[in-house]
Amino acid sequence: MKKLVLISLLVTGGWVAGCGCDDSNLDAPVLDCPVGYRRWNKDEGSKQKVLSDDNQALLTFELPASDIPGLQICLGGEKAYEFEIMVMGNYHKVINPQLNFYLPMSDLEVVIPDLNGLWTHGTEDRKAEAKVKKILKDWTKYFFVSVAPGSERKYDDVEWTKQGQDSDDSYWGMSRNADKVGTYGFEIVEPKTTPASF
Repeated sequence: MKKLVLISLLVTGGWVAGCGCDDSNLDAPVLDCPVGYRRWNKDEGSKQKVLSDDNQALLTFELPASDIPGLQICLGGEKAYEFEIMVMGNYHKVINPQLNFYLPMSDLEVVIPDLNGLWTHGTEDRKAEAKVKKILKDWTKYFFVSVAPGSERKYDDVEWTKQGQDSDDSYWGMSRNADKVGTYGFEIVEPKTTPASF
């Protein structure tokens, strides 16, 4: 399991000689987003979002009326199907943070053989959709790892849904509460089969 590292660049503060002006904003700590991570840029209004560099994870949340000065967020990951939320500031004050996963069927078919040929792009076959959801549920284990050592938790209550489609592919995923700082994701493991009895 990869180690989660939160890097803060501490910049020394002070007055610029001969200026007499406050440069505290320039001297504020800056969250250093690793390569491949996306930094949150504040939107107008309370509703906010940050999309991962590979477009497979979207963090959404709302800001309180009082705002959260100094809040910085990075979203990304170094491994497939893992997305880390790195923060600086009072992330616990954000409202209803949700992490949404969007995975193309063409990628899922590569790692989950049972999906091959099951879903035809553009179809509205409800039976096929139900089979896809069951296979995805059987093959995946959702987990969360906080910044505290030994904090990994795994969950079986994963409900996959068809998130959308375009002219090239269909996209499947889930939405999970993301009120904690750490790594969210899932691992793909072939389900154990029960030997047939004779």
